[in-house]
Amino acid sequence: MERKTGDPVPAEVLAAVFRTTRGITPQGSTSRTRFAAEGRPRQEPARITRGRVVPGTRYRIIRWLGEGGMGVIYEAEHLDIRRKVALKVIREDSSQWNDAARKLQSEAKTASQIGSPYIVQVFEVGELPDGRTFIALELVEGHDLFQELDAAPMSLSRLLGILRQLCKGLDAAHSAGIVHCDIKPENVLIHRRDGREDAVKIVDFGISRVRGSFVGTSHRPTGTPAYMSPERWTGEGEEDPRSDIYSVGCLAFELLAGRPPFVGEPSRLMMDHFEKPVPVLREISAKLEVPAPLEAVIRQCLAKRPEHRYCDMRDLEGALCEAQIAMGIETVWDDLPLPEVDVTRREALRRRMPTHDRSSLFPPRHWLPPLVLGGLIGVFGLARSTSLHPGITERSSTDTAIAIEIDRLTGTARTAATTGAWIYPRMGSAEPTAYRCVLGVEQLDLPARVNGRGAELRREFADALIRLGDRYWTRSESRPFASDYYAQALLFDPTNEHAATRAALTAGELATLRTKASQLDFTEDELRVVTPLALLAGDDERKAILALEAYFAHDDRMSVTQAHRIEQLLRTSGRPLAAFTDPSHDR
Repeated sequence: MERKTGDPVPAEVLAAVFRTTRGITPQGSTSRTRFAAEGRPRQEPARITRGRVVPGTRYRIIRWLGEGGMGVIYEAEHLDIRRKVALKVIREDSSQWNDAARKLQSEAKTASQIGSPYIVQVFEVGELPDGRTFIALELVEGHDLFQELDAAPMSLSRLLGILRQLCKGLDAAHSAGIVHCDIKPENVLIHRRDGREDAVKIVDFGISRVRGSFVGTSHRPTGTPAYMSPERWTGEGEEDPRSDIYSVGCLAFELLAGRPPFVGEPSRLMMDHFEKPVPVLREISAKLEVPAPLEAVIRQCLAKRPEHRYCDMRDLEGALCEAQIAMGIETVWDDLPLPEVDVTRREALRRRMPTHDRSSLFPPRHWLPPLVLGGLIGVFGLARSTSLHPGITERSSTDTAIAIEIDRLTGTARTAATTGAWIYPRMGSAEPTAYRCVLGVEQLDLPARVNGRGAELRREFADALIRLGDRYWTRSESRPFASDYYAQALLFDPTNEHAATRAALTAGELATLRTKASQLDFTEDELRVVTPLALLAGDDERKAILALEAYFAHDDRMSVTQAHRIEQLLRTSGRPLAAFTDPSHDR
């Protein structure tokens, strides 16, 4: 019998909740491997190291990407076709080997049945000589939405584009009879595609449900408590696509508020999902202003009973489009096909939705930074005049204008780098940073090829910052400065392992820095703290130390912590600290 809001929570569900964590609830645990279970002797674990071929496969490991409780993910390359993949392999020390193998095999089988550009593609599933299962997945060069949470609220234009793509991916899954069952920020990747940011890929179908395959009346809840619909806590909604709609509502709420609608211990979470009203977004933070049309969509996704939510993902996407129209917002994903809703509703959307012509030169308004827009006003004046010259077409003039502006931004970026303004602007200066210029180049260079100008500048600046990090890493007293250089390098090259292992920032802190750098949203105190980084960046290390000594002697507004860091560095460099030893110089 279906449980309604306000009914008592079944005791067996409440007991299971105490064993449920943020991650997936295991379906049983065993220390036996497949080999032991099948009576075969256990082989030595296959060695998986960088640069070597994984035993029993045609994949060569390029680098480690990450790991979880049961699996490790590597970037690898197929030896024959040179295709790069994300290779997911069960950890050799996993105590839940059999469950992990089933989960990987389920993920591979399920995702391969869908075939959507919004869902990560599966290329191969296999077994290593030691019995461990692996799957080869499409390699996505990006990050998950969890890394965006520290910078919440996400802009409405970004949120709408991401949610519409998420709806399309889940609609494809639901049309194939598959319910994801674990939509959360960690399972939605965003990356750059065709010159645009925030392209969506849904991952991890390991606990998804195929409709018609679930048998039984008793079931431990699986998933992530903060995003599980009320009916899924009882196991009654495992095959209902509307449970995914509830999870999308939780995700959208979190991208705006920085936290899911309900937080707390699993037992409290379950009760809240069943009984507690959805919080009003503006009550989460006084600074959070969400237009009523969008909040209404999110709240309907979070209805306690499935029949009160949107009927399917197409219905939800149509509601998102209608909210976008009501709010008067344009996004960089407005060229997405309209959802297949009823004819009358779709025609109304077609007439009123903004369009985004990908063959045009510019992204929608307010997408280009003011820096780029300002430069283009003059450049396109030049393009217009040259287009009147015989033999020069309007299109070639436009291409020339783009090339001129890219060259200008490139020169400005390199000039900024020579002054140490890679990520942080100099105090009191209105000049753009190298990072902002790179973003401008990438937005103009719509194809965004791997060897484009933006990629070239990213490599150039990341390499320079890593060299500086290496210079100051050799002494413990200067390592705090080295870590800051490595962190800046990661903004230009997020995939650099060397910088990632030495940078002092967490993924969330790095995401915050990226947002601040793209918007030039730094306080005066923040810029004062990083001033020594620009001084220490000179080619001549001796002169750089002298410049830092002069700064140390005359800036009486630095914090005690910063003063101590500089003092330690100067002492190990053999410089006399006259300013520090002067009793009149009180810090």
